[in-house]
Amino acid sequence: MGETDLLASPIRVAAWKYEQKINGDFMKNAMLTMITAGLLAVIPMSAPMTAQPSPDASVPAVYTKYGDVKWEKLHPELGANSEEIAILHVDPKTGATQLMIRCPKNHHAPKHWHTANETHYCVYGNFVMLDQDGKAADLSPGSFNYMPGKMVHEGWSKADQGNLLFITVDGPWDIHFVDGPPTLQQVQDVSKRPELPAPAKPPETPSSNSK
Repeated sequence: MGETDLLASPIRVAAWKYEQKINGDFMKNAMLTMITAGLLAVIPMSAPMTAQPSPDASVPAVYTKYGDVKWEKLHPELGANSEEIAILHVDPKTGATQLMIRCPKNHHAPKHWHTANETHYCVYGNFVMLDQDGKAADLSPGSFNYMPGKMVHEGWSKADQGNLLFITVDGPWDIHFVDGPPTLQQVQDVSKRPELPAPAKPPETPSSNSK
């Protein structure tokens, strides 16, 4: 080996070591980049901040205590045998309405329908319902019903207790009785009230274990 080779060998060794270091650093950086990209893909980014929306100033919030609710007889001519109705709110643009109806005990609401879709939420008592398809339900406190617009249905309270229903319609509220305005005989006729198993009562205090 000549003198040139003796001098070149350490230089080559040093160059080789430097190259290995550069390649090693590159691989480490590439690996860190891949790991970081993977973490960013699975960690949800925080939602961007949005400006607080402006409410419709023409429609104020409404708070009504039960003692301030204004009740009217749905059928004044029936006296104490009439349901009572209270309109809680009407949307000035769509006519969508929230209302309550309370019925005396052992009462029958004859077959009728509404133009808009309707929901019932039973606040107290029971409301036994029967629709035009033959489906029957006993709504106990906390129970819910959705009734499509124009579907004929009827309802009854129980013999020992009246009921209170919170009702919504997604348009103006109306009522159309199949056989004309109810008569005293009709509202007192409970002979066709479906006899259904007693519904479960909701817990006084809901918990994570209740079903």
